[in-house]
Formats: sequence, C-alpha cells, structure tokens
Amino acid sequence: MTARNPLSFANLQVIDADPLEQIEAAVAGGFDAVGLRIIAKYPTDIPIPIVGNKAMLQAIRHRLDIHGLFVLDAEVFRMTEDVDIDAKTPILETVAELGAHYLLFVNEDTDESRASENIGRLAEKAAPYKIKPMLEFVSFYPTGTVEAAARLIERSGHANAGVMLDPLHLSRSGGTPDDLRKLNPALFDYCQFCDAPPPTDSLEQRKIEGRQDREFPGDGVLPLAGILDALPQGIPLSVETPRLRDKGLSPAERARLCGEATRKFLRSVGRL
Repeated sequence: MTARNPLSFANLQVIDADPLEQIEAAVAGGFDAVGLRIIAKYPTDIPIPIVGNKAMLQAIRHRLDIHGLFVLDAEVFRMTEDVDIDAKTPILETVAELGAHYLLFVNEDTDESRASENIGRLAEKAAPYKIKPMLEFVSFYPTGTVEAAARLIERSGHANAGVMLDPLHLSRSGGTPDDLRKLNPALFDYCQFCDAPPPTDSLEQRKIEGRQDREFPGDGVLPLAGILDALPQGIPLSVETPRLRDKGLSPAERARLCGEATRKFLRSVGRL
C-alpha cells in the first residue's frame, strides 16, 4: 500500500494573511500542517513580525496546538553572495521555536563554490536546532534546475541539507520525473505541489505564474503522478497553488478549494 503524503498549506496562496489567519485557513482546508513565511522575500511583501516576536510566536504555537497542526517549513532564506550566515541565529531560533522541520532557501549567488560553502555553513549552524535547510531551485534563478540544486548540496559536504522540489520549476527548467530518478532520493525530504498550464516563452509570465498564478493539482498539464512515483513514498507535500482568480476570496475559502482539489487528485492516482 502506498504511504499517505501529509499535506501542508504553503504561504504563497494566502500571502495577504497573517500567520494566525493562515493556520485557521489550513484547518478549513483540511491540511495537516502549514508552511509559514517568517522572512519577507521582497520589499513589496507584507512584513510579518515573527522573528524575535515572543508574543506572536506564543500565539502561533497556541493556535497550532488547538488544532493539532504543525509547521512543516519556514521561508524564505535568500542565499546571496554577501550573506552573513553567522548573523542568522535569530532566524534559526525562531524556526526552532515554531517547531518547524525545515528552513526553505533559494540561491541567488552565481558563484557555485561560494554558494556551496555557505550552504554547508548554514547546514552546520542549523543542525543543533534540528532544522534542515532545503534548497528550492527556481527556473529563472542562478540555481535553476534540479541537477544544479543537487550539485550544490553535494558540494556543500553536509548531510543536513536537501533539495526542495517544486513541480512548476522542474517542468519550466526542462526537467522530468526521469531526471529525479537519477538523483539520490535522500535529497528529497518533502516537496511542493501544484499544477500549471502549458508553458509560455515569456520570462515575465513565468515569474507571474511562479508567485501568483498556478493551478490546483489535476487542473493543469504537469506530470504530477510521475513526480510522485519518482520521489520517496510518503514525503510531505507543501501545496502551493496561488491563483489570480481567487484573490477576492477569503484565506479560508482559498484553502478549502485547494484542499478539496488536492485530495481529489491524490485519490485519482491512488495516493489517498
């Protein structure tokens, strides 16, 4: 029997909600966990006062306990060329206080040697907190393929780091489920989950769909069943399906629609 994949409700589809609202939305959608954004990725992102905010952390933990949810991952750490890993202790402390298993990060450094060294330092620093940094490759970032991400993690020389797979970016970078089978399965502790329409040649449109306009699982053309078959059984799925047409809906309604569609797809492929 195929192991069930725990479902986590990612932040991107309710980026306008605060952490407590996101937790309530995850409950409405029938999710097992949430992925919280504790670091604003861009200046235009809504600032979320979590890092170092004891009152907010306590409120989040209390709300999670009430509903029996957990935090799968916290995001999003940017690995830049001038990153100061030693200065990130408050972030790791916050992730640990949330009980999150993983810290999601992206690499924006074009120097692979320097990036891999910094990844190793981050992995080493995160280990005592029982946090595993996970590198998400993004098709229009310096680390844009699953092979490049795996290479960076392997070059880091540290077991406490992995690759976070997003089906959208796998597809948009030309990757396939067969490419995943060629890599060490131990790299993939969990993955994001979404669908998307056929690709466009427009880089700007790829950026828009990545952040704002995807599809629910089963509503697009991505090879999701093949991806699931290529990954370790039973790993958590962080469902990340922002849709522009849903922006007027409440966070809870967005989560409900997302959860229903995801479970319907997983049932259709014998995963639920």
